[in-house]
Amino acid sequence: MITHTFANENDGDIEIAGGPTITYTGLEPVTDNLSATDRVFNFTGGTETITLDVSGSDLVIDSTLGEITTFTPPSALSPATPSITINAGTGDDNIIINNVSANYVGNLIVNGDADVDTYTVAGGRITGLNGASGTANLNGELLTGFGTVAASFSGDASSIITATGTGLTIGNLSDTGGFSTQGALNVGSSSVKVLDIGTTTPLGTSTTIASGGLLSRDATSNAAFELLASADFLSGNGTVDGDIRLGRGTVSGNLTVTGTVDGVTNSGQNGLLSPGNSPGVITSTNLTLTGGDTLALEVIGAGTAGTDYDQYSVTNPVTLGGATLELDIASYTVAPGDVITIIDNADGSSGTFGGLDVTGSTETITLYDATGTPVATPETTPLLEGAVIGVNDAFLRLSYSGGSVTLSSVFAEVEFADEETTSVESVAGGPAPTILVSGNLTGVPASERTLVIASPGNTATPTADFNFGTNFIIPGVDHGISASFKLDEFDAAGLPVTPLVDGSSTAVFELINDTLIEGDEQASLTLSFASANALTSGNVDGDIATRAGTFHNIDDDDEIRFTIVDNQSFAEGTSGTIDVLAETSADGGAFGVGNAQILPLGFVSVIFQDSATAPATLPQAISGTDYTAIPATTLTVTSPASPAPGFDGGTLTVPFTAANDVLVEGDEATVTEFNATIASGNGTPALNPVNGQVVLGGTEEVVITDAVDDTATVEFDIASSSVAETGGTLEVDLKLNLTGGATATGQPITINVEDLLTTGAGTALLGAANDYTVDSATVTFPAGSVDGAIVPITLTINNDSLVEGPETVDFSLVGTGTNLPALSGQVTAGSQTTHQVTIT
Repeated sequence: MITHTFANENDGDIEIAGGPTITYTGLEPVTDNLSATDRVFNFTGGTETITLDVSGSDLVIDSTLGEITTFTPPSALSPATPSITINAGTGDDNIIINNVSANYVGNLIVNGDADVDTYTVAGGRITGLNGASGTANLNGELLTGFGTVAASFSGDASSIITATGTGLTIGNLSDTGGFSTQGALNVGSSSVKVLDIGTTTPLGTSTTIASGGLLSRDATSNAAFELLASADFLSGNGTVDGDIRLGRGTVSGNLTVTGTVDGVTNSGQNGLLSPGNSPGVITSTNLTLTGGDTLALEVIGAGTAGTDYDQYSVTNPVTLGGATLELDIASYTVAPGDVITIIDNADGSSGTFGGLDVTGSTETITLYDATGTPVATPETTPLLEGAVIGVNDAFLRLSYSGGSVTLSSVFAEVEFADEETTSVESVAGGPAPTILVSGNLTGVPASERTLVIASPGNTATPTADFNFGTNFIIPGVDHGISASFKLDEFDAAGLPVTPLVDGSSTAVFELINDTLIEGDEQASLTLSFASANALTSGNVDGDIATRAGTFHNIDDDDEIRFTIVDNQSFAEGTSGTIDVLAETSADGGAFGVGNAQILPLGFVSVIFQDSATAPATLPQAISGTDYTAIPATTLTVTSPASPAPGFDGGTLTVPFTAANDVLVEGDEATVTEFNATIASGNGTPALNPVNGQVVLGGTEEVVITDAVDDTATVEFDIASSSVAETGGTLEVDLKLNLTGGATATGQPITINVEDLLTTGAGTALLGAANDYTVDSATVTFPAGSVDGAIVPITLTINNDSLVEGPETVDFSLVGTGTNLPALSGQVTAGSQTTHQVTIT
């Protein structure tokens, strides 16, 4: 063994084992060409920098306070291993070990002192540190650089390891405690490989790995990195090649762990996983947590993992094991469609979070149960599938399905099902405004799923024509793709009710059935969400529009009917009124007086007029001749400001005058009707016409009876006549006699000739094959015929070859109703009622 002891830059001793000790002064540099298996260099000065390097085929050691010494590298004498020992002495020294492997491969032991020394490995290999070869102890000191510390390594809480360049390899694969540290391990963007065959490799208070950096174990090592103390932190943006036991420590940053992050093996240690550096992503091959562990996540938005929110990404299935989920949500506004994947995993997860810690969040966070009630102890309440977490006044739903663990914004889309609906006023359960809902509202407080309903005004009046509730609480269940709520079948609390129309229903929307003739009306409804932060307007049914409003048409089935009273007649020369009856019907029922009521100050006008339709049986009376022309007459029913119950107008009248003429004409008639034009109004001002509630009766005949002093008689002009069988034809005349002041006939008087033939009295036979024929079946005195007018009955005599003596044809007028027209009894038989024709 050769030992160099440096007193200063020029003085020192060289002690040769088994030989002399050489003391020198003023010597600089020193060259030692002696051969030795072991060399020791003792530095006794203050704070200095000591450097070991190569020099040609030799080694050189230098110190800022000692001499430059070039020496022959120790060589092995079997079985001993050569060694170099550097004792730095007092002071805060920096010992730099360069790569000397080209000249030396033996043990290299570096010992500091009680001061804060720095050991810089610049590609070199140390086999001992502050102890015998094979052990490396770092006590409040610094180890930095790149190279190897081939010794069982132990660092205290104040020690610092910093890797540079190609990185450090530290530890001993022959020792179950091959590496441990309680201090800082700065991997940086370099690498640190630890050699340890123990089950765990303890890491200290601060282990940092920068982007591109790597912390790994030797491939033959089974040790897992372990964070034992609550002050132990593993963080950064680099890679850990190996398993990590959380213990009581913290893993944070954007680390990639090619192994298992394990909170189970050291269960109950309260380990913390905190991805990101506001925010970030931690990735590992496996993740197993247990109760007491915490996954802490920061959310500032819902855009991109690692940018807007923290995420833990796992390759294989995840075991949550009842760990606590800690959320720190800052200035995040929840929006529809947000999905935040807090654990990204395609292979599935088992277990759930065992509680929610919100104490560190800058926003108000609340956990709700399935009924929407805030949970008093969220820290110890398991977060089951679908748990709702309130963020201020918005909501996120936790889900474990599909492998990943997600927080999704909770919003139900709402719209009206139809642009408009229509129902009859008196019919309950007909079409009604209906709300469509899509989405899951389970666990959302009632206040946050309450619709605000308004009626902005229309022709229908709230509380008079319909009732509506200003709020509707959508049930707190999963409504799936679409659920519908017909508002006359649900109350404000979302509970089903029976539709009514009597004003007593508790439904959100109810028609009110009245007996007012007010016309069809329209109600308007709109939706808004006020403080209902779990609701939003949306196109639930997928058609072309999202409907935040709707119209409901109310068909009024209360009606007023106008009918012309039938069987009205007027004698010639008299005046009177044609009566029109106004009746009402309530709820589509029978018409009658007082069933329904026109609104106060409301009115209905119809037009009464002559019709172009001919009477069914009587002759047509001539307007302006037989009666004074009937102008188109407006008939109006107007309700007073304070009408009596059931006001409907009663009987309306139209003046009528029958002319008194001197014509024999009998009873006549004219047909009356209503014009199709209707005018109406509902109150003042007349906002809503009620034309649709007006029913017009059909046509009716008005009869004019002829005066009894306008009469006439019909008789044969002579009593008898004769004609030879060869005479050809014979005319038998009928004569008209006007009586009672009549000057002419007003209607034709037609007589059926065959009715005049006296059956069985004459001997001549009627017929073309017999004795005679009648040229016309009837004869007529035309209208306008005057007194003494004659109409002939023409007979044609058949000249046969029979030898038969004279024959007779007998005619007879027997009076009204038999063979004379009745004309209301105004035409009768005269004095000459018979006539006999003799055929010779």
